[in-house]
Amino acid sequence: MSGEGAQATVPNATQPRSPLWKAFHRSGRMAPYALDPVLRIANALLGLLIPLLLGPAEFGVYALVVTLYAYGIILDFGLAQLIDRRVPALVGAGRQLELARLVSALLWLRLCIASTALVGGSLVLTGLSIGGMLPFGLASGVLSLAAGLAYMVALGPLSVHRAKLHHRTFNLGNCALGAVLFVMRTVGLLAAGVLGCFAALALGYGLLAALLQSRMLPDPRHRPTLRRAASLLGQGLPLFLVGLVWAFYMTAIRWTVSRLAPPEEFGQFAFGANVVYLLVGTIGSLSQFYYPRAATRFAAGGAFSISRTLAYDLGRLALGAGFVSAVGILLCGPFIGFFLHRYADAVPAMQTLIAAIPALAVASWLMPLLLSTSVAQPWLEGLVVYPAAVAILVVTATNGYHRAGPTGAAYGLVASALPLLAAKLWLLRRARVMSWGVAAALLSINVAVTAGLLLLALR
Repeated sequence: MSGEGAQATVPNATQPRSPLWKAFHRSGRMAPYALDPVLRIANALLGLLIPLLLGPAEFGVYALVVTLYAYGIILDFGLAQLIDRRVPALVGAGRQLELARLVSALLWLRLCIASTALVGGSLVLTGLSIGGMLPFGLASGVLSLAAGLAYMVALGPLSVHRAKLHHRTFNLGNCALGAVLFVMRTVGLLAAGVLGCFAALALGYGLLAALLQSRMLPDPRHRPTLRRAASLLGQGLPLFLVGLVWAFYMTAIRWTVSRLAPPEEFGQFAFGANVVYLLVGTIGSLSQFYYPRAATRFAAGGAFSISRTLAYDLGRLALGAGFVSAVGILLCGPFIGFFLHRYADAVPAMQTLIAAIPALAVASWLMPLLLSTSVAQPWLEGLVVYPAAVAILVVTATNGYHRAGPTGAAYGLVASALPLLAAKLWLLRRARVMSWGVAAALLSINVAVTAGLLLLALR
């Protein structure tokens, strides 16, 4: 009797589940995947609404301080990409001891990089502040860098989970990162403006990094020697250079104009630059669903095997981004005038900046494709292509500002975007990924789209 009662009350794994239980279980498993895009959209919208919480001058300060946070996130010297390359091979081969040693070494290195960068960065910022060359508060700058580095440390264990195909754990961690960004940034901004924002982010990401690291503690016995550390850093350095210089290129227009314009005027300009940064980043993030398949097809088919496909896909991307940009140029004036009237002076420069979006969007899609098709390209991109684009941007933006104020400076981004795209197309031709004809066609499409957008902005 008691045995029958126990059998009736204890669920048996072999018994069929009810449809309601199956639906609940399935929704629980899918929740992280559904929540991640929701949080991305929420954070993007919050990024557009931050100017409502801050005046133009204070938003200009925010636009500069947040760049340190962005640099800190990627300051891992390419170790995340190294995890993606090495861990799946070791998992597939069943080499568990070697896998444990590699993971511990990489996690130790990330912690060392974060602590060294925080101390070194704080000293540099302190020196700039003492010399009167820091355009924002020292505390805000240090906290922004700390928040980015804590985010980078949190990404260490998550990168391992991603490489091991632990999709659910990886997505849960991603959702946690997105939630911290949304909640802490909002609370911090409302409580204490720019300083409060980065203080809250540093606290939130610091706690999350500690939690994630505690669940994947690196083994002290596998702490890398100097030779081992130098070898791992050397393998990731080319990939790191590309990511770092791209991030600096995308924010260089802010630093350039901040040196030239008074605070209120720079805040107006920074608003437009921030919108372009968000849009290019959103479009660029979609490349993660495209380039792995393209790279796999190229590896299987050989030279020029995906040339025509790239012409079709990237041509459509340029035209689609051009259409979105045209709508943005037409609507940004009425939208800002109605919802963000304090930023009405930003409209002319913003319309010019928007004209650079199609070329930058295509360039952002080409970056991972270049990294995955030739080992030589990262050095050329990191040491030649991006620095040249930054130089063009700084020179043309500076001259443009002296001639026509913020709107003239905005032409610097447009003037640098097309040469940057041309250089990337040349690298793809050099790697025998696309033909000269396709490269010329894609460049012509982007030149035509950009010219049309500039004419629309000047109407």
